[in-house]
Amino acid sequence: MVKLTVLAENSVGVSLGQVAEHGWSVLLEDGESRVLFDTGQGMCLATNPRLLGVDLSRLDAIVLSHGHSDHTRGLKLVLETCAGAEVFCHPQALQKKKVRRSLGGREVTLDIGIPYTQAELESLGARFQFVTAPTRISEHVSASGEIPLTAAFESLEPGFLVEGPQAEAPDPFADDLALFVRTEKGVSVILGCAHRGAINTLTAAAAWSGNAPFYALVGGNHLHSRSAEQAEQTLTALESFRLHLIAPAHCTGPRVTARIFERFGERALPCSVGMRLEL
Repeated sequence: MVKLTVLAENSVGVSLGQVAEHGWSVLLEDGESRVLFDTGQGMCLATNPRLLGVDLSRLDAIVLSHGHSDHTRGLKLVLETCAGAEVFCHPQALQKKKVRRSLGGREVTLDIGIPYTQAELESLGARFQFVTAPTRISEHVSASGEIPLTAAFESLEPGFLVEGPQAEAPDPFADDLALFVRTEKGVSVILGCAHRGAINTLTAAAAWSGNAPFYALVGGNHLHSRSAEQAEQTLTALESFRLHLIAPAHCTGPRVTARIFERFGERALPCSVGMRLEL
């Protein structure tokens, strides 16, 4: 059994002093191993772990789902608490990332990448382990590696950019990772933002596990800014994976989250700061 605790998310369920932020961070306890998946923007990790009985000084590994700041800004705080931790991520997670959006009738470009350099993080004790293929993190938890683009309707979202040697270019999100958890209950997939698509990620998990039965899908689907048509295609495709539990979070968006609850009924779970789940 693997225990999951949500430390950072856009909402708080029953608050006993915990705070929320636009971000994502979960702790996975796999026996004696403690794996932190993402670090949010930092405000949640400065407050919530203590209130939830979580000791961040006792981490065995940190995994970054991708290089956006709402998943990585809290990394400095964590390293100051747990020096010498192994940090698993794709090498492209450390690239400079931006987003181009229309705000107030004008187009703006915003920096949204990890706000620290590799050297800064290593000076705090980070020991980077770069992941491009499925990589075991603990007994029952693996990082996915790169997610192949297989579903025709799950295209990369325009407007996200990465800084290259010559100029900015569309971000291919090669750094988009998930966690694959395999226990006696089945295979569970923990998403960061699923920039490469939740269905593509589940398909990769099925290939990784040899088509073992699925148990849960937890995390962000990044459907808040996609069309209603794509959201419905995603929900229809989710049915084929026969998930026992779906806990949409973070960047899924309220409209799509409502549709998940309508469509999946009791299989859908509210996911907010403080949620605990046994996988």
